[in-house]
Amino acid sequence: MSSSATRRSLAALAMTVFLSACASEPAPVAELDFSAESAWPYLERVTDPAGNPDFRAAYREREGILAALDQSVIYLGKPSSHKWFPYRTNDAVISHERMLRTLEMLRGILLKSNSEEEFQGWCLHSFDIYKSVGAARTGRMLFTAYCEPIFEGRLQPEGKFQHPLYALPPELEKDEDGVCLGRRLGDGSLVPWPERRGIEEGGLLKGLEIVWLSDPFEAFIAHVQGSVRVNLPGGRQLCLGYAGKTQHPYVSAGQAMIEAGKLTKKELSLARMKRHFAENPADVQPVLWQNPSYVFFLECEPGPWGCLGARVTPWHSVATDKDVFPRAGPCLAVTRLPVAASDAEVRMEAATCLLFDQDRGGAIRAAGRADIFIGTGPEAERLAGFTQEEGALFYFFAKDVLGSVPSKPETE
Repeated sequence: MSSSATRRSLAALAMTVFLSACASEPAPVAELDFSAESAWPYLERVTDPAGNPDFRAAYREREGILAALDQSVIYLGKPSSHKWFPYRTNDAVISHERMLRTLEMLRGILLKSNSEEEFQGWCLHSFDIYKSVGAARTGRMLFTAYCEPIFEGRLQPEGKFQHPLYALPPELEKDEDGVCLGRRLGDGSLVPWPERRGIEEGGLLKGLEIVWLSDPFEAFIAHVQGSVRVNLPGGRQLCLGYAGKTQHPYVSAGQAMIEAGKLTKKELSLARMKRHFAENPADVQPVLWQNPSYVFFLECEPGPWGCLGARVTPWHSVATDKDVFPRAGPCLAVTRLPVAASDAEVRMEAATCLLFDQDRGGAIRAAGRADIFIGTGPEAERLAGFTQEEGALFYFFAKDVLGSVPSKPETE
């Protein structure tokens, strides 16, 4: 999301909270507030070799990893990226130069390693490894997934296409993360914009329509994900990215339905929500208005784009809280990820995924949450909706002093 920061900003919007398009139920997550704030430091160095993650699985995904790595390097080449460094742990300072060196070193290791074991040896030799403190400093993370949906639409309202996505009002000032602070008055003060209901009932965005969708819930999903592709008549596809959002916090529509007794937690899925709204159209607006946040869009090149202005890469870009974790940094997620077993079934398999921290989301807060981008379109949407798994997250940085580099690293 360009400064799409919050871009799908809402992407992190816990696709998991209302997207679960398969019949199977996600594994239950133990009662723990994964979005609760943790005290600094957010990363702790791994000092026991037994606690090191296994890099070997990442070696099989070199093409995707290198594509995502390039996006982080491009970001670090921008003068604005220097603002966010140094990143500090309790025992290390990660400078801008050190982060860039980490990425270039990782690229070299990926290209020169001839086997998974050699890749593992080089990584353990070359990098200092840190583990996220996770929720309540337990080391436990909750991983969800997000995608870029594809819907049908029109450039003018017609027939069932009556639900617009809007451009950013030009009078709204926003911060560097795309959060709209309000409209500035002549005396210099800012007047915040109203919540979702007030915007829609007041017709405040009239004239700023970009495209019309056929369903208000689809428009809401686009808001949640922060980007969307819209198929138009004649074969044209319109790509919309995040342009900004109001200052109000995101509230889950799925959770609102559970609290209102519309669905049970066990029933919650995208398909079930769509069916409920089709059968009970009067419920749509009251439920969606429970989320006060509102997202604005702009037409963009195919992406989607994360908050660094980097194109996010399926299975190799992750959204985290940018007040907690280092921007552009490489990391390993050790968790379970979805695999399509059939058209109707998704199974979760143990996985170690090498990611780059390139996005953020409105529901992805604190040291216990991470949201993995897994692609564009219906299949990605189906898999993303099934992902709600615990695991661990490791960041790694080039060692300050490598000493002599052996001709062949030791392997575990």
